[in-house]
Amino acid sequence: SQPNFFIGFASGRVAAVNATLDEYGQTYNFRISGFNDAHENEVTSLAFVDGSAMNDNPEKSLYSACGGGHVYCHPNALCAEQDFSIDESVLAFSSNNAIFSMASTTVKTEDYSIAIICTGDSNGKIRLWTRPTSFYQSETYFIPTQVKQAGTRTGLVTRMKFVHNNLLVTCTNNGDLRIWKFQCWNELCRYNGGEIGPKPQLKLKYDKMNLHNGAVEVVMDIGDMLLTSGGNDGKVIGVDLNNGLILQSIDCHAGERLQNSEGSTLLAKSCVVDMIVSGKEGCMISLCRDGTLQRWNFVCTNN
Repeated sequence: SQPNFFIGFASGRVAAVNATLDEYGQTYNFRISGFNDAHENEVTSLAFVDGSAMNDNPEKSLYSACGGGHVYCHPNALCAEQDFSIDESVLAFSSNNAIFSMASTTVKTEDYSIAIICTGDSNGKIRLWTRPTSFYQSETYFIPTQVKQAGTRTGLVTRMKFVHNNLLVTCTNNGDLRIWKFQCWNELCRYNGGEIGPKPQLKLKYDKMNLHNGAVEVVMDIGDMLLTSGGNDGKVIGVDLNNGLILQSIDCHAGERLQNSEGSTLLAKSCVVDMIVSGKEGCMISLCRDGTLQRWNFVCTNN
């Protein structure tokens, strides 16, 4: 049956997981339905990428990245005709540095539909990769097209996300966040290896340095607003994607007062590691690393 989700392991394994409800409908049972050991290093990121360079194949494929800098394609993981098999893996491309984050988007014109992959590495660099239109026989083949720096300070790229197909958000373990304008010219160009394909470009739009006091771990877009969290400040910060301004900062984790060996009292906060936003309920649920769960209700104002 079709997997409900995929997970990556520190051992380099990528696994497909099925979830089913028990007979009472109260508890989920999880089962690994298949796995692949393509990587020799820890799997750091997974992404769904358009499965073909041609418009007649809308299927997506699963891609996995690892600390060794390699990205593999699992072409049948989402294919019903192949029983969602994860047994096969094909090396798509390799980077010189460890990859810690990955995201994908698609550029569509009247003539072609091209998948774009962006990776973030341990040296704070973000790289765009594109699939040439002249290599139809190898739909997993990607080539690098541009390299940018995720921040003014060297630090690994912890999170990245394409928003509205024309913006890229990148975050680092220093708490920095950058919003990039993503463009792809309609004209095809020829690369050094003779490949023909589009040339995607990133242009820095907004620079939010020290947004958090540590690694950014959550990036979520809701319309034209971006929600972020990271570090140990216990905050969720809303950023306007149209102008880069901070809309609001919420202390989702008030902190716990602890006493050290010298008798002094310290305020220990925890990082928000995940959020669920419900427009129907008008609320946000924040989950902190220490296990606390809080609900926040949205309030409309006239300001």
